[in-house]
Amino acid sequence: MNSLSNLLKTLSLLILPFTSVYGQGWEKIYINEGPDDIAYDILPTADNGFLIASGQRDDGLLSPTVIKTNDEGDIIWLNRYNYGAPGSFAVDIEETDSGAYFLTGRTVISNSKIFVTKIGHNGNEVWVKNLD
Repeated sequence: MNSLSNLLKTLSLLILPFTSVYGQGWEKIYINEGPDDIAYDILPTADNGFLIASGQRDDGLLSPTVIKTNDEGDIIWLNRYNYGAPGSFAVDIEETDSGAYFLTGRTVISNSKIFVTKIGHNGNEVWVKNLD
């Protein structure tokens, strides 16, 4: 196995924001449970922090996960959402004017489903809709 493959299996989520003059601001690595831990979307938020939509391992099952950080990349909250099926992951996240978030993703089971979740500003699930 080459060193790039080893690196990809070791690092989960690495964020490297850059300043306006292209100098590196900071870097963070979040969660390291396996090669399936992947960030699918990173969104700058109104409070200058970031939201990270991902799929991450939780007790061996891939779960949709959202990480909220401050402007320095420190975790404010991290929530994993359980939709009752293995192989679920988040692919997109958007912020609303009210400070809530909409998370979309996919559940990979025998019949793949798409889900939309409304998340409050503190990361708690408000509601979830499954689309067949």
